[in-house]
Amino acid sequence: MTRYLVLRIVRWVTGICIVLFVTYAMMFYGAGDPVRRMYMSSSDSQMWVDERMIEALREKYGLDKPFPEQFKNYVSGLLVGDWGRTLSQERRPVWDMVRAKLPISMQLGLAATVLITVVGIPLGVLAALHHNRPLDSTIVLSRPSWLATLASSRRLNRWRRLAGRSSGKIWKAR
Repeated sequence: MTRYLVLRIVRWVTGICIVLFVTYAMMFYGAGDPVRRMYMSSSDSQMWVDERMIEALREKYGLDKPFPEQFKNYVSGLLVGDWGRTLSQERRPVWDMVRAKLPISMQLGLAATVLITVVGIPLGVLAALHHNRPLDSTIVLSRPSWLATLASSRRLNRWRRLAGRSSGKIWKAR
């Protein structure tokens, strides 16, 4: 049992680390320069500060450092509870913003869990009792979401082909 728990904890920590790394890498490489975006006019995409000020702000916030060093600083800040500050004009602490929205997020998560449990378990039992019968195939809610998406996209493609709006090259209808 101890081996099982240790293995689960190692997998959980590994998963968290991978999510942190991928998320940070996507923001680092894909979001553009946050300092430039902070001082860019939204209407005509023109900068209203000079390059020296942009460089000074990058240095102040540590955005001029290479990716591994920025990521190390980010993770070490998370480990001590420092989530940083926003790059907007207010420079509010991120944790304060998260804490303000956390109660409603927890309520929504709890409501979704209760709804899924109250609806999903009885539908799953009903589908199991009527296995391979018409009632079983009509209970789409208890199927995995990717399977329901696949089935509905196949149906949609078939309907589009019948209406003459699709070539049918994505899915082959039977």
